[in-house]
Amino acid sequence: MVLAVSLVILALPTGTPTVIVGLGDPVAVQHSIAANERSYKEQGYLMLSNREALARLTGLDAPHTPDPIGLVRMIADARQLESRFESKKANELRRLVYAAYEQALWPDAELRSLAAQALHDLAASFWAEGHADDAQKQATLALLEFPDQPVDERRHAPSMRRRFDQVFAGLGPVPRGTVSIVVDRPATIFVDGLRAVVGVTTGRLDLQTGKHRIWAADDFGRSLSQCIELGQSEVMLRFNLALDERLAVEPNLALRCSGDCVSALRQLGERLGARVVGVEPIPSGDKGVRLSTTYQPGTPESYMTSFSAG
Repeated sequence: MVLAVSLVILALPTGTPTVIVGLGDPVAVQHSIAANERSYKEQGYLMLSNREALARLTGLDAPHTPDPIGLVRMIADARQLESRFESKKANELRRLVYAAYEQALWPDAELRSLAAQALHDLAASFWAEGHADDAQKQATLALLEFPDQPVDERRHAPSMRRRFDQVFAGLGPVPRGTVSIVVDRPATIFVDGLRAVVGVTTGRLDLQTGKHRIWAADDFGRSLSQCIELGQSEVMLRFNLALDERLAVEPNLALRCSGDCVSALRQLGERLGARVVGVEPIPSGDKGVRLSTTYQPGTPESYMTSFSAG
């Protein structure tokens, strides 16, 4: 039997979306999350899946933590395919490597290097096949997004590297925008995997316009990254390390808390604009009654939801 959920106070569904968040270990709460999501849907509640909730928190469509070993293998496989004149398949793999970088929650130096290699190889492949416009597009993307990543001279001949130099020379000045940062405690700010500023609670970042992932970190934890599309208007970002360091995002959205779950759920609900239901792990065969805490945005109270396993 799946869980039967009975709301003590929130008796009727509303237009506010509901998200089920695990309390404790993200693996141990998988059964509780799935069962409660089904029960709430059956009652007609508008549900926000864990994936959709994480997308709201980060601005990424499919946020995840890529496996760099797998990406290294994909780049090597692409080069093998190209050596056999299978450039279409090779370029599909290169696009997948870059896509993995684009959706990474916390891209690091290794991931930046792999993504840059994929774009460099992609541009070079297009040039070799006479697709100059496609090559210039990929080269421009690589040069703007990864200016710290040189074209590999062991991989690409001098004539090919000169083509990248020509694209760079033709870029001209790139528009800039400003991001204002507020953090709940002193932290280092990272932009697209690069350290931008150290030990701040407030600050302003001058960045080129376009897409950026920004997060805060200190010796105790790191925030979720926030993906923004920066224009020339100023953007304000707030980071809550005290909350985010307690959030697990894979394989489920889960909150590590003990006696202060209500406060943490309230903060999470405010950020999501959603009713947040925190559920505990339910062991297989457990027929006892468990309690979970529900936070409804816009109200100061926390509500208690009882459910039983059968």
